Amino acid sequence: MHFNDQTVDARALDAAKIRALLMLSLGAWFVSGPHPRVAETFRFVLDWLAETAPETASRFERLRTALNADEDGEALSQAEQDFARIFCVGKELFPSSESAFRTGLLMQEPRDEMRRWMAANGLEHAPDERTPEDHLGMELTFGYHLLKRVLAADEAHEARASTEAGRENAAPDEVREAMERFEAYVRERLAWPIEAEPLIEALPEGVTKDLLWLTLFVVEARWPSPCGTRRL
Repeated sequence: MHFNDQTVDARALDAAKIRALLMLSLGAWFVSGPHPRVAETFRFVLDWLAETAPETASRFERLRTALNADEDGEALSQAEQDFARIFCVGKELFPSSESAFRTGLLMQEPRDEMRRWMAANGLEHAPDERTPEDHLGMELTFGYHLLKRVLAADEAHEARASTEAGRENAAPDEVREAMERFEAYVRERLAWPIEAEPLIEALPEGVTKDLLWLTLFVVEARWPSPCGTRRL
């Protein structure tokens, strides 16, 4: 299942914020495993997506329903078992990093490429972080930080545009540049989950599989670009 023919039917600014929160939540989930706080964020952002882009959100209604109905923690408990089955018990059913996907080994050339990309874009690994930079969760987290820069640049542009001087001189070049960097990052560093689509298809049904489909959607679908306007 691919999503490159899907367009997110939401206002550009809302769509960018939803996409950023999804990248942040997916990154946290894949790095650390299921956690109540991350599940809560997923519930919030999937509900927001359902309000702003119902047609888009309908594709993930099963995941949204499971998380929203989890009053006794049963869904989270099942998610923990599912996560362990796919990523932690014996051989991974789905590679957790690009190195593992490309070579079958950890911390190979894709990790080094990711390090170079990070250095060129002012991104840093936390000093005490042991997760490889090309881990799927880390790559999604770094993508969140780049998209957050787009939103910050858009806010700054709108603030300038609200003044007389801004109306004369404001140009959203920094927003476009930030968005171009983010889009280049997604193309270059998050292409491998799309290539791994047959592996996702073969996984047992469960929350992890649904979240990997959501990852492909976040990476592959056509999202409206904010690029200097808060009105579209």
